[in-house]
Amino acid sequence: MIAAETGSNGTSLRFYTPQPDGTETSWLICQGLQGATFNANEGILTVTLTGPNGEEITYCGGAR
Repeated sequence: MIAAETGSNGTSLRFYTPQPDGTETSWLICQGLQGATFNANEGILTVTLTGPNGEEITYCGGAR
């Protein structure tokens, strides 16, 4: 799972994955974002990240 989490240093994007023993591990993808927007439309997931200076980048993916 990828989650956008807001904290004192802005928004961070973090990847979480469950382990066979029932625990969960995570790693930081990026931090210091102004925001992250997730959208799913017609089977395509888009994630738009807004950087600290207002710049935007959008990632897209679909099922194979």
